[in-house]
Amino acid sequence: MKNGKTRTVKKLFEINGFEYQIKATMCAIKEGALDCPQMTQEDTLANMRTLDTIRQQIGLRYPFE
Repeated sequence: MKNGKTRTVKKLFEINGFEYQIKATMCAIKEGALDCPQMTQEDTLANMRTLDTIRQQIGLRYPFE
């Protein structure tokens, strides 16, 4: 509110957060890139390694393992 006046700003509502990843991926594909600068393939692999380490530490195994 400024000087007693209000302003309404309409903004798209993103439902679950994956929309941002999808948009970034679509942009990278359109540009011919193999990676998204926001989340590279190496970032993804590092996350998966961390999750694998946690699973190993807590003894979580999936039936297909």
